[in-house]
Amino acid sequence: MSRAAVFVFLLLTAGCGSRGVPSRTPWVYRLRVPSDPRTLELEAELPAGVSRELSVAAGAEDFVESLVLMMDGDEVLPLKRNEDSWWIPASEDGPFRLRWRFDLAGAAAALRRPRTAQRVGDAFLAPPSTWLVRPLRVRRGIPVILHVESEGDSDFATGIRRGDFDDEYVFDGTEFAGSTYTVLGHFEKHTVRVGGADIDVALLATPVAIDGLELAQWVEEAATMVANYFGGEFPVAHSLVAVTRRGRGAHYATALGRGGAGILWPISRRRRMRDVRKGWVLVHEMVHFIFPQVAERHHWIEEGLASYLEPWVRYQAGVIDLATVFTDLRRGLPMGQPKEGDRGLDHTPTWGRTYWGGALFCFVADLEIRRRTRGRKNLALAVRGIHEKLGGFDVSQPLPRVFAVGDESVGVDVLLPLYEAWKDDAVKVELEAIWRSLGVRHGNSQLIFDPNAPEAWLLDTFRRP
Repeated sequence: MSRAAVFVFLLLTAGCGSRGVPSRTPWVYRLRVPSDPRTLELEAELPAGVSRELSVAAGAEDFVESLVLMMDGDEVLPLKRNEDSWWIPASEDGPFRLRWRFDLAGAAAALRRPRTAQRVGDAFLAPPSTWLVRPLRVRRGIPVILHVESEGDSDFATGIRRGDFDDEYVFDGTEFAGSTYTVLGHFEKHTVRVGGADIDVALLATPVAIDGLELAQWVEEAATMVANYFGGEFPVAHSLVAVTRRGRGAHYATALGRGGAGILWPISRRRRMRDVRKGWVLVHEMVHFIFPQVAERHHWIEEGLASYLEPWVRYQAGVIDLATVFTDLRRGLPMGQPKEGDRGLDHTPTWGRTYWGGALFCFVADLEIRRRTRGRKNLALAVRGIHEKLGGFDVSQPLPRVFAVGDESVGVDVLLPLYEAWKDDAVKVELEAIWRSLGVRHGNSQLIFDPNAPEAWLLDTFRRP
């Protein structure tokens, strides 16, 4: 790759100015990723009025080296660490220019987690929150801009939103905590473009039987399925899929949406490309991108929606048939029923209630939307309406507002009333009665659809895109 210097302009949220008014001036950070990325070199320009207490992500403090305040000329003022923080002296009025180094290799050896710092081959997984020194008191509304270049054969890839230029990324300062996946160092990278969006595919360490270009092509195919299901556009304009080998802190695919959209996708060493293409995991994670992030107690709707819509995405793409979708629903939805002692979905964060309880909510809502609109509308259209009005995975929204917009999009009040009924109380669904009404039953060796069932017409609405 051509020579560059990774310049990360991150506009972080500021603290209060001298009169209690939050500063809106961008915080500009410069990150240099050299050919040997084990030690990063960084600078920051912070406006006057920001909070003077500085730090990084918990656990990364020991790896910040030689933090200084740059004065006029070549003069520098070393900033002393006090427990987990550094302080800008009260005698300095700002704006402030900072410079420091970050021991990325040391952090990865100590922390060993992709959400803080982890080494994979010659690359590192480490979000900006790990290596950027920033004020601790943060207010919403300060933009974050990230300009990226690399030196020598080093590279950089992140799920952080793109800005106006090819090397620019943008997010809000409040999104530093838990910010999305970021890769630095030496790795194979491909960019695919689907439905008006670009997806960076970073291959950190893949099974030897899988070709990197083939894997990037599968990312493109999976993204195309998702884009087509939701009307032709991919849900986020820019995203990252970071592929690594399973193990060493990465066992399951996960999606992170703070500041942008990123997926960490571990693949077993024994997997071959034909096995990957048969899987549902990547489509599931990409479905997350259509829905806004919500409070932690509502995590069931994030996972439930992805679990419920993913097979419909693959069905519409012709990858699986209708019998497979309903066979999996018949097998999985009972695991979402409340057990003895369970409360509502907002208060029972078990695996079954989170994934399959959330999927059960979505299934019941989808049926009711189709029933009340005589098949003209469905849950997917409600979700598209939510995305169009409120945004997707890289924004946060209150769940009642999200459901209200979804109901408005399909013209019937289903999601919000259903949520009010299910959020606090354990509601058991009579699934067998639903299957009988739809005409979905088991035969000798396969699923049978009964055209004479009371609501066979409702089942037919699922056959249409």
